[in-house]
Amino acid sequence: TLVGNSLGGAISLGFTLASPHRVEKLILMATGGVEERETYFAMSGIQAMMAYPMGSPSFTREVLGTLLERLVYDKRHVTDQLITQRWHILQKQNAQVLATMQIPNLTSRLKEITCPVLAFWGREDQFCPVSGALTRASTMALANQLRQELGEALFDALCAGTTLAPLTTNHPDIDIEDAYHISRAMLACRIAQNSEQVVGKKIGVTSAVVQKMLGVFQPDFGFLTNTMAFANGADIPVAGRLIQPRAEGEIAFVLKKDLRGTAISEDDVLAATDYITPCFEIVDSRIDNWQIKIQDTIADNASCGVYVLGDARIVPKGLNLAALEINVFKNGLPLSRGLGESVQGNPLTAVAWLANTLGAFDIPLLAGEVILSGSVVPLEPVVAGDKMSLTLTGEGLTASSVSCQFV
Repeated sequence: TLVGNSLGGAISLGFTLASPHRVEKLILMATGGVEERETYFAMSGIQAMMAYPMGSPSFTREVLGTLLERLVYDKRHVTDQLITQRWHILQKQNAQVLATMQIPNLTSRLKEITCPVLAFWGREDQFCPVSGALTRASTMALANQLRQELGEALFDALCAGTTLAPLTTNHPDIDIEDAYHISRAMLACRIAQNSEQVVGKKIGVTSAVVQKMLGVFQPDFGFLTNTMAFANGADIPVAGRLIQPRAEGEIAFVLKKDLRGTAISEDDVLAATDYITPCFEIVDSRIDNWQIKIQDTIADNASCGVYVLGDARIVPKGLNLAALEINVFKNGLPLSRGLGESVQGNPLTAVAWLANTLGAFDIPLLAGEVILSGSVVPLEPVVAGDKMSLTLTGEGLTASSVSCQFV
């Protein structure tokens, strides 16, 4: 639990934003950091402090007592003992602190704070305007409520087999941080209402060809649940299950060790991998006509639909994963081909990026989880009646395959 008052409140806010995993609860008393600097220096209490610079001959115990009386509702609380205590502290304080301190206005980032917050303000505060309390309350309450509502709306669309207008159209201020929390709200609905369990994670939009197709030019990330998994060769229902599916060919990783933190390397990924296997991911957007920006797809759980793993368990050590080749066939005819290097130069690099990105949210990749590293080929729309298959080949590797058909 972190407690901050005035300037200490601004410091507490900054620390919470920088290290959210280290703060369970936040208590603020007339915090700074939620207005522009000029607003604080226009307050009568701050002006009174500036009139008697600390360390100057004009700053006396009597002046200190007068300033302390501005801080309390009942002046009887300003006792000689309190003045003496504060006077001794001031002798050690930098005399230029008020003239030089720079407090950023953190209002635009308050919505990022998700831990419980208890805040106090005096109605007639002479140092930190009460508008700061209203700003903080309205910003955080609106942000958290909107994230939850949008997550629930995406879950409802998933269940009903319908689509929504792009979230970024109706809410253009949504950022990637918001999108992540929306996806978590959607995932929470899947867990609570459908009894789903997280069994892995995915990275998407990793290759140049997919980025160009979707108009999204940075990777996204999402969660895999047990209900998304289909066996090799499975029949995958479209009606009642998928909305606007597209098939991707990629390399899946299954981990034998956890990957935690934000300093994961390709070597760490390799050491933590039990095996790799060819995979079809069937992406599916709950956004109208795939009209997505990066925020839309992250909020929509990286547009994840279902996935199919091959039966092969390939030990990756000693293999050049960047040179592995996937050939995709649709209804028995050649469709596309791609190399492992298509995903950020190497599938290991893509998984390391995913581990570090989720690590910033204090979410590890866990032993036993399936990790999808991103498509090496263009997305292919599929409908009932289509059959998809692919082969994974490369030097030192026995060819392996995976297939599915849509019904």
